[in-house]
Amino acid sequence: MARKRDKKADDKLPPYTYFAKGRWFYKPYLGRSNGKTKFGKEIRLCGGDKNTPISDIWKAYEAKIQKTETDIHALKYLLTSFIQSPSFQERAKSTQAQYKGASARIIKTELADGSLFGDADFREVTPGTIRGYLDRRAEMGAPKSGNRERAFISAAYSWAYNRDKLPKGMINPCVGVTRNKEKSRDLYIKDAWYDLVYELAGARAWYIRPFMEMAYLCRMRRIEIRQSAESDILPVGFDTRRVKGSNDAITLWSNRLRTAVDTGLNRPRNLVRFDKTKSPIFTDAHGAEIKEEAFTTAWKRLMDAAEIEAKKREIEFTRFTFHDIKAKGASDYEGNIKDATGHKTDAAANVYDRKKNEVLPTR
Repeated sequence: MARKRDKKADDKLPPYTYFAKGRWFYKPYLGRSNGKTKFGKEIRLCGGDKNTPISDIWKAYEAKIQKTETDIHALKYLLTSFIQSPSFQERAKSTQAQYKGASARIIKTELADGSLFGDADFREVTPGTIRGYLDRRAEMGAPKSGNRERAFISAAYSWAYNRDKLPKGMINPCVGVTRNKEKSRDLYIKDAWYDLVYELAGARAWYIRPFMEMAYLCRMRRIEIRQSAESDILPVGFDTRRVKGSNDAITLWSNRLRTAVDTGLNRPRNLVRFDKTKSPIFTDAHGAEIKEEAFTTAWKRLMDAAEIEAKKREIEFTRFTFHDIKAKGASDYEGNIKDATGHKTDAAANVYDRKKNEVLPTR
């Protein structure tokens, strides 16, 4: 019979393993919170007794735990944990969707050494690591996306920091890291391009046409249109409620604006309007808000069709984003562009002014 293991021998055991009830267990250390040490749910390693050879315990640990240990310290584990947290669920739906998309790209991005960023140990990520990731995204032709992804990583680390999920002394590695330089989008949609897309939209999802008109006439974002409610319909005009801290405004009625709003109101749907403040103007057949994914898919197909049709007609056409329509509306507006867009600063508003000025020659 093997001799009894002494305390010195216990030091050779895998971390946080112990013997109880005729079995060897592992209990993961989760850190300290509010002055208390926290452990995860115990995991059974193997059977035996107190005299089980340490080599057997290590074999069981390596088979069942070591991979788990690697997984729970991977950046993708931290990002996923943040997404599954109550704190994440409190954020706006649009932010949640953006962050989930960012998470997928971060996890799958291949770094210069061939490894996936999602597999990196989040405890070892430094400001230099984040800077390297941003450089990598810029090399891939997506500097702007890299900046958005950095914002998500920063939010995840801040969440972990406030819950003692980071090693002692570690702070958010995104703090102080400069962002990639971004070139402002300057595409101006020509009237002929808008008219072509509007024409083709008539044979596609019914809501695309009124969405285009709302974006142009009221200079609205897609999410602002989707969340528009019947309570926004006022006698004098349409209450344009903006997101991202921009100023709200009332857009006075025009025939085109009336037509766009009425198109949504007159659609048949299974909806009892008890509360007009929560009743979307544009809904599906069940009275639910138009889903972002559905619109994105419909818009992509419409752009594909417009490119094909333009070639058939042998006319000039440049593909544009839906958000470009807001910029066209601002560029065509004959008043103060800050009033048109709701932006509080000239710099933010001027991003949407894409129409070139017509000037006289010197002589």
